[in-house]
Amino acid sequence: QGKILAIRAAYDRVKAIKAQQEGLDLLNQQQTKQSVLQKQAAKMGSSSKVLKKPEPTEEQKLLSEIFGVSNQKGIFG
Repeated sequence: QGKILAIRAAYDRVKAIKAQQEGLDLLNQQQTKQSVLQKQAAKMGSSSKVLKKPEPTEEQKLLSEIFGVSNQKGIFG
């Protein structure tokens, strides 16, 4: 009985870590995408005033809360 509980607890931990990693991967993808878009816009000669930082999506806000990422430094932009 104790063995089963220990295995189940370990499985739950692995699942939680995996979910967290997927969330961080998604966060990194969004940051990379945003960075690429900004570089493209800069190449096209857009002034920085035109490039208004987009509001973070609900998904981004949620990810920030979950992973304790501060948005003040412009994580998404």
